[in-house]
Amino acid sequence: MSGNSDRAHLNRLTNFNEAEKRFGFAPCMAHFATHDVRQDYLGLIINKNSWLREQVNRRIQWLRSYGIVNYLYKQYNPPGCRVTKLKDRRKVTKSLSFTQMQGVLWVWLVGMFLATLVFMLEKLIKILEKATRNDHIETYPDMMLK
Repeated sequence: MSGNSDRAHLNRLTNFNEAEKRFGFAPCMAHFATHDVRQDYLGLIINKNSWLREQVNRRIQWLRSYGIVNYLYKQYNPPGCRVTKLKDRRKVTKSLSFTQMQGVLWVWLVGMFLATLVFMLEKLIKILEKATRNDHIETYPDMMLK
């Protein structure tokens, strides 16, 4: 499609997709790409019984299990025309602000304070018990000799 700028291309494609009643709900008839259409595939050539093969497979499985592969795929292939259902579209999440995390921080601080207080009380009780036991032994030295 011809046009003077990216905005002109985008407007024409948007109008085309709206005219076809395919805007936002089904695969688009035309898509505006800001990057090269060509896709490159990266592969590793590893010997059949190589120890490296198993390590690479484990790392790839680890990346998939934590969703890193899907995250990177969606980052470079944004939802739009490739998604057929509206519920499959991924919303862009925003990072939490400090005021939103303030409650969690207060709970953590109170918990740490109480844990430290209990720890100090336990140490104090142990020291006092040891001191009273030593006083008892010093009071009756006859029992130590027997």
